Amino acid sequence: MDNNLTPKHLLRSSYSFLLPEESIARTPTTPRDASRLMVLHCGAKKLEHKFFYDLPSLLPEGTLMVRNNSQVIPARLRVQGDSGWRGELFFLEQEGPLKGTFFVRPGKKFPLQETVSLRTTHGVYFSVHVHAMKEGGERVLSFDVPEAYDHILNFLEAQGETPFPPYIGKVEDTKELRERYQTVYAEERGSIAAPTAGLHFTKRVFDALAEKHIFPLDITLHVGAGTFLPVKTDDVREHRMHKEYYSLTEEAVRTLDTAWEKHEPLLAVGTTSLRTLEHLWRTKQTAEHTALSGTTDIFIHPPERPESAQMLLTNFHLPESTLLMLVAAFAGDTEFVLDAYNTAVREGYRFYSFGDAMLLLP
Repeated sequence: MDNNLTPKHLLRSSYSFLLPEESIARTPTTPRDASRLMVLHCGAKKLEHKFFYDLPSLLPEGTLMVRNNSQVIPARLRVQGDSGWRGELFFLEQEGPLKGTFFVRPGKKFPLQETVSLRTTHGVYFSVHVHAMKEGGERVLSFDVPEAYDHILNFLEAQGETPFPPYIGKVEDTKELRERYQTVYAEERGSIAAPTAGLHFTKRVFDALAEKHIFPLDITLHVGAGTFLPVKTDDVREHRMHKEYYSLTEEAVRTLDTAWEKHEPLLAVGTTSLRTLEHLWRTKQTAEHTALSGTTDIFIHPPERPESAQMLLTNFHLPESTLLMLVAAFAGDTEFVLDAYNTAVREGYRFYSFGDAMLLLP
């Protein structure tokens, strides 16, 4: 590929910026809504510095606020085998009550299409049967576990560890940290990483939003392993996203379709919510007014601009990441977004999962 012939907004290198180590948030802000909030007015190309608890004053009355209610699960299961094999099973996707797709690390000495006896770090014995290996090296495993666990997610809840982002360093998987790496409205189990834009919300923020007739609409998108995958191709169009599962109730579908039909102001809380909305907008599935579920591998990047929401709430993302590309696409101006990111670094904003927030307005 000749980079000289590729438009600048399609080059991965166009989404690079210098991020000092000290800008990375390694602990959450207390209280949640005391995080800083950078407000981007995309049309006027202006920015403001606020706090997250100011959010209600920044949104139009009657805004529909779409949030992702997926719950992070303890997806990492550290185990030891009878043969002396020691490693981890990392949950990716559920295939049945006691069956799922996992990364097995290290995978070379792990048997294929056999039943393997294992023991967790808590001393609980169980076995897995290896059904198949997928194209990316993932294994489909069925579990034979003690009777107390009737579901693979229940077993992970009791025996697994939360896969906190590697950039916060080695941390103890405490109850307190698990709670802080979970939105206060998380309900549907299945994500291996938090939909982090929602981590800032508190009861007082929701109460203030309700006074302006701004109410949440819950949808579900389970954040998968693809969220950690870097873009390796020079031309971003060659990058492929992993598929992630989404679902909406019939009531959510009706509410969303009505909002689109009436051109009501809509705020997407997080990139996962926006990706789900944009997938539904482009496929026009909401017109049937029935509950929806499926998978999406949508990759939003310039020059396309999302049409499913007028406002976006998000955190500050990694250089050259698909999430930063999505934000640039939403703003409609990559340079404006990168200037805002550089300003955030200079002004001491905190980046990534436990960091500060950004609100993009028209």
